[in-house]
Amino acid sequence: MNSPSAGRGNRHDGVDPVALTVFLFFFILATVMGFLAARWRKVGELVGIQAVLDVIGLAGSESASWFRKDLPLFVAFAVLAAFTYSSGLRAPALIASVKGLLIYIVIIVAVIYLPTQLGGWSGIFDSAGKAFDTFNADNAATIASGSAAGTPA
Repeated sequence: MNSPSAGRGNRHDGVDPVALTVFLFFFILATVMGFLAARWRKVGELVGIQAVLDVIGLAGSESASWFRKDLPLFVAFAVLAAFTYSSGLRAPALIASVKGLLIYIVIIVAVIYLPTQLGGWSGIFDSAGKAFDTFNADNAATIASGSAAGTPA
């Protein structure tokens, strides 16, 4: 016979050890890489939360202890861990839904609520234009000399 399996016996008698080895290698690789990617994504989110807390002033001053600086981050991690513990595998989907809802709320506040409180879009851009004009007039000599902050001397 001239079949591909001639001389090797019936290929359906068992599992090919090479195929099983290749399958297990890539299965374990994909599983480990997926787990590590998920963990690093969460670490990145927590670092982002810490940066936001620093900017809004909830992380303490530069002279504060490490515990005082990281306390909001510990609280965020504890909430995340408790939610994951109580919800199991549904937690990532529920957390993503809550984050999406919060993003929509921020967009609605920025586009609708804030302009109504600040005199509309024309009021916002008029006051920004006046502030830029005042800054440029006050710092014209520094700007013209090229020694303004952030520019090379």
